[in-house]
Amino acid sequence: MVTRTDTGGGGVARIVSRLQNTTGIGRTTGRTYQFVGADENTVFWPPDPVSPLVVFPRFLRIVPPNPIVPPNPVQPVRVAVTLSGTGEITDISASVARPPAP
Repeated sequence: MVTRTDTGGGGVARIVSRLQNTTGIGRTTGRTYQFVGADENTVFWPPDPVSPLVVFPRFLRIVPPNPIVPPNPVQPVRVAVTLSGTGEITDISASVARPPAP
């Protein structure tokens, strides 16, 4: 993650998410899946207070592809980043989540 603060507060955060050697087990199928891909999200934050910035990276593949078939994007991960008013990263977390509504 890279942040750029603006004069007067707030700024822009570039959050790069990559999944390498990441696997999961399907809740319904019990099959093992490997997540493949990367994404970059740009998020603006206000001068104050800074609440968590939340993004849903669009990872491009899950192997094996059934039941999800590329090129349909998959959004299984919720990434939350908390910043100080100066753009310093104070916390980062990631969890499996439902994708946001379109």
